[in-house]
Order: sequence, then structure tokens, then C-alpha cells
Amino acid sequence: MLDRPNLTVMAKTQARRIAFDGTRATGVEVQHRGKRFLVEATREVILSAGAIGSPHLLLLSGVGPQEEIAPHRIPLVQDLPGVGRNLQDHLEERLKNLPLLAL
Repeated sequence: MLDRPNLTVMAKTQARRIAFDGTRATGVEVQHRGKRFLVEATREVILSAGAIGSPHLLLLSGVGPQEEIAPHRIPLVQDLPGVGRNLQDHLEERLKNLPLLAL
């Protein structure tokens, strides 16, 4: 199922930051087996790291509120004040929908 010429799956690999050329994402810097390297995109970069991981990677990459990025000496790519804001956990809503368990 994963045997596709346009897909490479790398286990035990962590994304460290998104690489940019100006404001255009061009790749992802990853860490694999203790070494960091850049995986360059030929067409597009799709970020899908979840509600916490996606804003975290954007901030580490210089995309987000300038006042949060500047103290970490990360070069600013784009000042976007909404990155990492308004994260809400709706745990109570999920608990309401669980069926009652008979003991």
C-alpha cells in the first residue's frame, strides 16, 4: 500500500522546522537517527502535525507572532499573530457523548 514512487516513509524521524524561500515553504528539516538534514519539496509542503504540533513547527520556523518568535532568535518569516492562539480542548463535550457503562 505504501509502495508508491512519490512517497517515502521515514520511521523514527522528527520534523524540526519548515524551510522557506521568502514566504514560500520549500522543504522540511528533519532529524533521523541523530542527524539533521533537509528534505526538499519538488511541488508543495503539506503540514499535518495536529493541533499542537502544527503551530509548534510554524513557530520554530519563524511563522507566528513576532513578539513570541523574536526572543528565541528565530528569523521571522511571517508575522501571523493567530498562530498558536485559541487552542481549546473540548474534553467535556466528548465525555458527554460517551455511553454509560454498566458495572
